[in-house]
This record gives sequence, C-alpha cells and structure tokens, in this order.
Amino acid sequence: MKPHGARRLARHRKDGRLRRFGAAALTVALAVTSGGVVSALTAPAAAAAAVSQAGQDYATTRFADPWDYANPEDILLDNSGPAWNLQSGRVENGAVRGRFSDNGYISPLWGGYGGSLLLDRDGGRAGNAIDAARYTTVSFQAWSDRDVAAGLMWFDCPGGGVDAACGGGLSFALQAGWHTYVLRPTNSVYSGWPRSWSGQLNGLRLAVSPGPGGSDFALDWFRVAQTGSSGGVSWSNPGGGRGDLVWDANGDDADNVTGRTDWGVLGAVSGASGTADLSALPSGDYRIGVRSNGSVSRWTSVTLDAPLPRVITPNAVGDRDYATDVLGDPWDMNGPHDVAGIANATDISWANGRLAATNTSVDPSVRFRVGAGGLDGRVYRHLTITSGYDGPFDLRDAAGGGTMGRVMWNRTDGRSGQTNDVLTYGGTRTVTVDLGAPDAQLLEPEDPGSVSFASSSRVTEVRWDPNEDRGARRWWVDDVQLRSDFATTGTFPITWQDASGRGGGSATLTADTDRTGCNGTTVARNVPVAAGTNTTSWNTAGVAAGRYWLCLTITRGAATTSTYATGVLVVGTPPVTAPNRTPVGSFDGGRLDGANYTVSGWAFDPDTGSAPVAVDVWASGPGGVRTAARLSTGGDRPDVGAVVPGAGPRSGFSGSISLPQAGRYEVCLFGIDSAGGTNPLIGCRTVDVPGPVGSLDGAAIGADGSITVSGWTAEPAAPGRQTEVHLYVTGPAGTAGYSGTLTGQSRPDVARVVPWAGGNTGWSRAVQPQGDGEHRICAFAIGSRPEGANSLLGCSTVTVRSAFGALDSIRVSNGQFLVEGWALDPNRPQGQVEVHVYDTGPSGTRGYAGIRAGQSRPDVAAVFPGYGPAHGLRATVPAADRGTHTVCAFAISTGGAANALLGCRTLRV
Repeated sequence: MKPHGARRLARHRKDGRLRRFGAAALTVALAVTSGGVVSALTAPAAAAAAVSQAGQDYATTRFADPWDYANPEDILLDNSGPAWNLQSGRVENGAVRGRFSDNGYISPLWGGYGGSLLLDRDGGRAGNAIDAARYTTVSFQAWSDRDVAAGLMWFDCPGGGVDAACGGGLSFALQAGWHTYVLRPTNSVYSGWPRSWSGQLNGLRLAVSPGPGGSDFALDWFRVAQTGSSGGVSWSNPGGGRGDLVWDANGDDADNVTGRTDWGVLGAVSGASGTADLSALPSGDYRIGVRSNGSVSRWTSVTLDAPLPRVITPNAVGDRDYATDVLGDPWDMNGPHDVAGIANATDISWANGRLAATNTSVDPSVRFRVGAGGLDGRVYRHLTITSGYDGPFDLRDAAGGGTMGRVMWNRTDGRSGQTNDVLTYGGTRTVTVDLGAPDAQLLEPEDPGSVSFASSSRVTEVRWDPNEDRGARRWWVDDVQLRSDFATTGTFPITWQDASGRGGGSATLTADTDRTGCNGTTVARNVPVAAGTNTTSWNTAGVAAGRYWLCLTITRGAATTSTYATGVLVVGTPPVTAPNRTPVGSFDGGRLDGANYTVSGWAFDPDTGSAPVAVDVWASGPGGVRTAARLSTGGDRPDVGAVVPGAGPRSGFSGSISLPQAGRYEVCLFGIDSAGGTNPLIGCRTVDVPGPVGSLDGAAIGADGSITVSGWTAEPAAPGRQTEVHLYVTGPAGTAGYSGTLTGQSRPDVARVVPWAGGNTGWSRAVQPQGDGEHRICAFAIGSRPEGANSLLGCSTVTVRSAFGALDSIRVSNGQFLVEGWALDPNRPQGQVEVHVYDTGPSGTRGYAGIRAGQSRPDVAAVFPGYGPAHGLRATVPAADRGTHTVCAFAISTGGAANALLGCRTLRV
C-alpha cells in the first residue's frame, strides 16, 4: 500500500531506444594476409626457470581478474550489443568460442550503453577506463578455422556506448589455427574512425570479417599490457640474422603446431642475442626461444609471476542485509512471503529459491517486502539482484525486445524515484546498484520528478521491473539483497587474499578517497601473505571521517600487483548493527524409551550464524512433576543449511529428558538467545508415559491339569525393577484371582527389542481351571509410579473339555479281565490319557488306576487326525472271585474337567 499522497510508481519510458543505445554493428572491411602452417619446433632442453614479473595488465589491475576466460564474468557475448553475428557464443574450458555467421565482433571491454546505468565491468563506468598512455600493448591468443581479415577497435565515447566518431582501430590478419597476436596501436587506420590510441579508452572490440561464409573462432586469453613492465628474458640465436621469438607453455616440442594453443610467436628478433620483453604474456611457466630456419637453437625457461590481490571486505555488495537483519527473512525468493506484490505477470511460480513469471504487459514488476515504517535508504543503499530471462538480449521496443530493467521506490514524503535503465544481458546475471550514488548518475534523467533513494524520508516500497518486453517473455528473480556500507568508528578487520592461490611475499594496504594511485593513508605495510584469506585490522583512530577506498598491493619477489576494493569503508560512522534476533528452529521428533523421552530438531540464532545454540527442554507431568535438560546444536542437518541462510550444516540437536512416572506430560523446547534476550518457544508435544508394558504370551493346560500362564512386563517409570502381575481366571464355575507373581525370569528376546526393560522381565504362574468349558485368563501389570497405574497385559482363552473315547470289549482270559478300547483328551491332544478301571463283583468294588491309553490305533487316528495314532487301550485287571462282575472304564480328564465313562460290561466268571 502506498503511503498517503504517494505518487504511483510508474516507469518513465523513453523514445528512440534503438538510436540511443546504438544497436547497429560497427564493422569495417579488412584486408586478409595469408599465413603458412608452422612446423613442430625442436631444441635442446631449457635450463632451470628464472622467476620474473609478469607484465602489468589492465584487467588484472582493475578487476583482480585477468581476461583468461576461466569465468563468464570475463566477457559479455550477447549479440546486438557486446557481440555481433556470433553464433553459439560461450565461455568454455577457459576460452571464448563461437562462430561468426558474417562480419562481426566480440568486445573484450564492453563500454556499456550511453544513457543507461553503467555497472560492474562496463568500460564507461567511472574508474574502469583504460589509460592508453600506460597500457600500450594489446596481445591475445586466438584461433580461426581459416584466414580472415580482422581488426582491433577502441572507443572513448562519453558515458560508454560505441560510435565510429569516437572510435579508432587497426587491422590485422587472423590466420588459420592458433596464433599469438601482439599489437601496439597508435593512430587509427580507418577512415571515419578518428581516435588514436590515447587518453582514457572505455571500449575494446575485436572484429572479424569472414563475410557471408562465416568462420569459427576461439580466444584463449586477451591482455592490455604496460609495455616493458615485465622482467626481461635473454634469448640467443647463434646463427644470427632474423628469427621468430617463440614461447612454449608445456615443454613439449612435438606439439608446437598451429593446432595447439599452448605456444606461439611473439614477434621477430634480429641478431645473435638480446633481451625480450614478455609483457604480452599472461603469468605462467614458459620456455622462450628463437626459431630460425624451422628450429629453435636453445630454450630459456622463465616463470612469469603475477600476484592477484583481491580485497574481500569491504566490497561493493555491502555489509548488513536489510531483509535478513530487520525482517528476519532474506529476500531469497523461497516463497511469496519475500514479496509484497507482483504486477503485470502471469504463470507465477516459486521453486528452489526462484520466483518465475511471464509478462502480461510491458511493465512486469516485483515489490519486495518492507517493514512497517519503511527503511532508511541512507543506511541500506547497496542493491544486488540476481535475475534472468528466457530468450536473447534485445533492446528493440517490440515483442521480444526490451531487455532492460530498473529499480523504483516510494518514500514516506509521498514522492517516488526510479533509476536509469539497468541493461539486463542474457541468462542469469547478478548486478549491484549503489542506490546512494549521486542523483546525476543514478536517476532517470527524463523523469524530472524522480527523487533520491537515500534521504531523510524513509523508503516504503522497493520495486524491480525486470524488463520492458512487449511480448510474453519468461523471467525470474533468484535473490535480492539490500545492504549497508561497511563502516567503522574504531578498528575494522580488512579481509583479503592473493587470488592466484600462492602464498608468500608481502602486502601493503593503503586508503584514499579518490580510488586513484594507491597513494593514500598507509593502513599496513610488509604484511606476510598467507595462502587463502588474510585479515588485517585497521585502527582508524585519528583518521578523518570519510568514505575510503582500500588499495591492496602484493609484492612477491620482483612481481608487484595492486588493486582496489570494489566497495568503500566509511570511517567515522558507526557500523550498522542488526536488532537482536531470537533463535528459530523446529521440534521435529520425539521418541519414548522407557522413562526417557528423546527429542530432536534444529535451531539457529541469526545473530551468531552457524555457532552452537543452547536448547532447553522442559517437561510438566502428572501431580506437578517438572523435569528439565539443556541440549546444544551441532548435529548434522544439511537439509536445514540448504534452505535457511546462515544456519550452516550442523544446526541439529538431539537429547533425552526423564519422565519419571506414568501419565501425560507436556514437553516444550526453547531456543536460548545468545544476546540474553527472549528465549522463544520452538515447539511443544504431548507425551503419554504408559504404566507397565508387556504381554501375556500364552496359556496352556499342563499335565497335572493346571493352566500355565506366562509373559513379560516392565515399567517405564521404574526400569529394572521387579513388577507384580495379577491373574484372573474366569470359567464356568466362576472367577479366581492370583496375586503375588513377580517378574524376574530371563527374557533376552525382550531385552533385544526393548533395551531399557532389561533382561529379566519374564514371569509365569500355574492357575487352576474353573470347571469344564471355556476359560478367559487375563493378566494385569501393577504400576508403582504412581500407584494404580495398572496395565492390562492381555487375555487368553483356554477351553477345558472332558476326555472321550470308547470301551470296545472286555473278555475273561486266564483269570483276568482283558479291557480294550481307546481314549482322547482334547486338553492334551498328543498326550496319553490315563484310564481308571472299576470292577464290581460278589465281594465288592475294586479300582485300578495308572492305566495309559497309548497303544497304536490307526483306525482312531484316521477319524481324529489331530491326536496322533497312539491312543489305544489294552490292559488287564484281576478277575478276583467267581460270580457276576460289572467292569467299567473311565478316561481321566485334565484341566479340571469331568472324567468320562468309556463304557461298562457285565461278565460271569
């Protein structure tokens, strides 16, 4: 929402965009000079290499990054601007590669477009121009698939841009294969291109003119060097006369042919010996020799050393990030919460830290979230945007064109502002804009109402317009940062490195306010240079307040290189301090093991980055029970580090707290603020600690007729302590209870699965059946903390049934009764049934016990297959006296069931 009276943020569109930006190619006709194929060179082995200084080079000094095409920042290859008629232009394997479809060019130094913001490495940006009086040698290693005409052009057009009227050039022949080209430009050779190589040059162009047939092209390295700034190397040519000064980078004579890039010819020499200026070559290890009559008489080894000083902080991106510090949520495009609105766009998506959308009109825009009351643009002024789009770079005011963006803002005083055009080249790119720059540099000149970003009026809206395409162009934003200056009122830690990767040598740091000459206040001198990042503290006490540029000079042997930091250090202004931000985190999981509850999650304190964070665990339970424990982060959580900026990969925590008795607990986690502020709640969970746990594993009728019940139990609130078990047996005759059963029997199987319970959790008890029929047996573990927290371990059903069978026959034989039949016991199907025989005769009744039905009866087994074959009865009992006898047989049931009559027979003895 705009503040009351705020002017609507409206883009001010200019006319004549193509004329203004000079989209037409500037090419000239070039003469072709043919060259022959170079044969392999052979020579005696070189002596041990001497170390010499590599020549002073514009890109190394200005950007601390030589044009070696090891990274895409070294060159822009967009057609209709930095390049022309270049097909498949790319930086690949340390070289620029592509094909010219017709006469075209690339721009080793692209000046930028006049009338737009000049940023980053644009040659037209203040401080980026080439001092032509200092840098007088242009050298490069290039390849072509055929001989073509070529030219080197230079420009000093005001405010960047390209135009023949402010340009000059020289011609040369681009020969087939790899060749080294060493040019020393002076006056322009082209009619209508009047500029000589002099003054401040803000653009360089390498033009290739193959005509409609086209040609393939590659560029391995490109240098604009200070002639004579390299340590010289002696050469010898015993035969005298003229010869070619040859360099070789790999020590192999056999591959010094035009198909290889690691050698070349620097120029012609004459005489028997001399000293060569190697300023044209990049740093590296070389052999130098003179080729005469197709061979090299002697190689001389030399190492050209060039430190690559690079100031890490301060830098152009800035120090403290507004969204991270104030909002606690960086504008990293992880979700809609990062923006306040998106306009004139459709098909909006959020994925993997990218906002993507498609134009619905010429003015798509994204407004970033700003806190209540706005932000101070004098403090947060350095805006860095990483964004991109589909399709080619094109500045036409038509569908498929409009590849330029701008930044817009509203202020609390109701006024608004917008930057000049921000040219957006193809692909995904990162640009940094100093929104505190002077209005004449920053603001759109054709919008007279545009006001400063940095003022006493706070900024309430920040908006990025990614393009002006009248068509449906797909675009995206990956990351946005709005940062403060680096500032100090005391001691500031300057971080820096030798980006060449080598240690050794010494460094000098100076500070000035004009970013010229490295001749200001000395910060430190003779500082040893370590490999990797170095830190030098600058005590600014007594230093006048101001905005200082730091210059870093590294000297290693005879080699010296200087470069400035990309951003200023403000002395005399307190650094921006972020408001205290409390920890954030997540209660991810909990697991109860006995009386121990293990919690896990992650926590991160934005004020301390990846440093460990204390996490307190509090548990409130039944009857007012409270326990606590302190944990600390440090566990591996790369998933968090991937999505929470600054958290690092080790924000995880895990630990246990004791829950000493059964019941319901609330377990809560708190992140402990490193600054002593509020300790925020990370999360709570409800945990139910059960009474004793366990199992009634089984109940079986024993041989003696009792029922044996067994199982295991343990009490989480009292692990290792014996637990009492109560049993209840309910049958047809009623219910009987049994108390006093204690655990203590070995159960290693339980210990393996429930480690906290220990190994002696087993119990067993024999109970008596309650009649003939179905019995339900239930076991309860008796809790001790608190008392009454008893747990049902389980119930089991056992059926007690009477034995059955048949009396097949009784015969009298030899004064005895031979009793035959069979008997089965359902309670013990495989067991032999005991049979009692009773004889009632003239003298009374006699009983005979201990008889077992265990004879083979396959006929019975066929009818009752679950009992087995050995249940036959064959027994003899005495026939005691003469007379009439009634003999009866009974099957004795187990489990308390009634005994079964198998049958009776009446016989006369």
